[in-house]
Amino acid sequence: MKALAVVVSHYPALSHTFIRREVSALRALGLPVQTCSIHRADPSALLAEADRGEAARTIALRPVAAGQLLHASRRALSGVGLHELARTLGGAPSGGARSPLHPAFYFAEAALLAQALDAAKIGHVHAHFANAGGEVALIASRLLGATFSLTLHGHSDLAQTRPRRLAALVSEASFVVCVTDAMRDAVAARVPGARNKLHVVRCGLDEGGLTPAPRAAAPGANAKLRVLHVGRLSPEKNQALLLDAFASACARGLDAELRIVGDGPERETLAAKIAALDLGARATLVGPLADASLTAEYAAADVFVMSSRMEGLPVVLMEALAQCVPCIAPAVGGIPELITDANGWLFPVGDRDALVDRLLAASRERGALATRGAAGRAVVLAAHDVRNSAEALRALIAPRLAV
Repeated sequence: MKALAVVVSHYPALSHTFIRREVSALRALGLPVQTCSIHRADPSALLAEADRGEAARTIALRPVAAGQLLHASRRALSGVGLHELARTLGGAPSGGARSPLHPAFYFAEAALLAQALDAAKIGHVHAHFANAGGEVALIASRLLGATFSLTLHGHSDLAQTRPRRLAALVSEASFVVCVTDAMRDAVAARVPGARNKLHVVRCGLDEGGLTPAPRAAAPGANAKLRVLHVGRLSPEKNQALLLDAFASACARGLDAELRIVGDGPERETLAAKIAALDLGARATLVGPLADASLTAEYAAADVFVMSSRMEGLPVVLMEALAQCVPCIAPAVGGIPELITDANGWLFPVGDRDALVDRLLAASRERGALATRGAAGRAVVLAAHDVRNSAEALRALIAPRLAV
């Protein structure tokens, strides 16, 4: 059997633990997997031992000396690379390039990647996300004489600034994995004729994520409601809306504490907003946490809240539901495929007043939170076990490794 190369722009990463789980599950099924990252992981950001282990076995391209790129490119050009370079410069998947030079740079990186993978006997290359990493993976697959596929996750893959990139990657792929039904429908609408190659394979949790931690006692009638948010502190996650809604709900009588787990470029802005809203005694920026500490946060929470402007299907919602925590989330992307009236509350994207109402509803329905949480856990166990997801993905990949 030939090997599978999995290519991601940033791997491993705290925000990509779902990819690491998928890779581990594929290996457990007997597939030889070589992980590849366009950017080398920052060691200080690898909080989990599993991520540090993955970093040690992952081929990382950047940072790289210009001489290495030139050498790899010259080697590639002596084979099929001249045709591939012309094809790349012809503009197929580079519709999102910021400069006319980017396609040539993608080719050089792909040549370097193909060179690094040469001894691994790669039969198939699978990329995550329709970004520059996906383009490099596609070109590398051609240089290696391997087949290509990709997984599409959410809004960033559908960005209107890159319609040509998405169409080219989907058209050239042997198959395309979409993590939700909503994503499959959106891709089919943007790439005519592609529906037959689109397969829904949902992200999943491993045994650790599916194993329930001992739950904290349910909140009494007079106890503070424990509200949890987990996510990258960035504009698209819209934690500012969450803070505004939380402050408004508290002003209307909500007795609660909010813990925000994660890090990112908005951290200082959010800290200032907490101070401006006089939430210092109620809202805490916890920072990033590794798996075990994060599980403890879920176990202590009464309700999980998400406030994003855009999403595919967030793994943090699966993690919360797996720990029997009901969720409040925006009705965007594939979220309504996971969150229903049985296990949480949906609200229109960006609607602060609706989010306030959902927070107050969760407080009023404290006695029913455990029932909602149990219903959410049942959904995750049925549809988001990474072992089942890996089986579905293996069925698509394995025939291409046997050639």
